[in-house]
Amino acid sequence: MTMMETTLQSSGKFPPDAQAFTSRFAEMAFKRYGFDNTAKKLARDIGVSHRTAEGWLSEGKAPHIDTFRSIIKSWGRDALLILFSPEIEDHAAQLEREAEEAEARARELKAKLAALRAERVHS
Repeated sequence: MTMMETTLQSSGKFPPDAQAFTSRFAEMAFKRYGFDNTAKKLARDIGVSHRTAEGWLSEGKAPHIDTFRSIIKSWGRDALLILFSPEIEDHAAQLEREAEEAEARARELKAKLAALRAERVHS
């Protein structure tokens, strides 16, 4: 289990070093609701108090993990992509490297197979 998973499991909150996450969350909320009554609109959509939403937007507090489920229900799949895009991009880059390595290995094996078949034809 990763450190983040352990922290989430034990506290139900995102770790304090998740400042980038909370910044992306606030940015997404402002884009979604504009700058007028943002906390009020966010609170209404997510089902939390105005004070809680204000804490997320202006104090850099992160939503409780249970509340995050409500955010996903309200905002949809785009919330995951926007909030976790750097992590997703890192993972995508890793998968791309692995795919390239697998393709290179496949070419190598095909070359060996072709050589083996050529030997059988000439023997």
